[in-house]
Amino acid sequence: MLPVFSKVSSVAVAIILLGLFCANFYDNNPTDKLTEKTETEVIPAPDLCNTRNNIIKAHTDQNNWLQKVQQDITLREYHINYAADKKYHQSPNRANNTRITYYPQSIQIAPRTLEKYEEVKQTELNVERKISQTFEDYTLQLEVKGYGTAKKIVHPFHAQKLISENNEAFAKDERMQVEYINNEEGTRQNFIINQPIQGSELAVHLNINTSLTATQENEGSIKFTGKHNSTQLYYNDLKVWDATGKILPAQMKLSEEGQE
Repeated sequence: MLPVFSKVSSVAVAIILLGLFCANFYDNNPTDKLTEKTETEVIPAPDLCNTRNNIIKAHTDQNNWLQKVQQDITLREYHINYAADKKYHQSPNRANNTRITYYPQSIQIAPRTLEKYEEVKQTELNVERKISQTFEDYTLQLEVKGYGTAKKIVHPFHAQKLISENNEAFAKDERMQVEYINNEEGTRQNFIINQPIQGSELAVHLNINTSLTATQENEGSIKFTGKHNSTQLYYNDLKVWDATGKILPAQMKLSEEGQE
């Protein structure tokens, strides 16, 4: 697969890999359980007013704290973490039902879960949960081969390690840096090329290894389908600009074999 674009002194490429599955995680608006106090004082004493205001403030602070904790948990779920025993980085993506495994020169995507269960109330925690939806199993590996022209790789990608912080990660060699950003929108893959080649054309080469079928939808989108032609993933939203911020014309090209 080739993101191809016109070249200037330095080029940055941004591509988003988006899944199709969405799921709710936490309710970020917990119900306010504060009961309004009926005021019977004609002239409330100052100390009573202060006490009531402190109760309201304490309750508001508790709600704000709970919302902050829930938001923090939601964000942390998208963090890219290193699994020392397996020697790779990995992150789930609940919103798109994907699990991404990161290596210095490639990523592998698979479903986060194959089953979705019906939600139950807190009072029914002991009730057996029923499966409400099932998902197809698949694997998709994208390997960064390097960059050059559309027909030839001039500079192979030789990154030796991947570094992560929160929901971002990157791997680089002396000529190119590949970045990943994992959030509810999907998993973004960025290419930053520091040493462009001679000529007016520049292409990043990616190798595809997947159980899915890759189809070129248009110049900026590739669709991956599974059984019964069901769409599982999109590789799209191609955006390219140079070091000055100028937008460059670009396109994706899927090889005839569908493997690059």
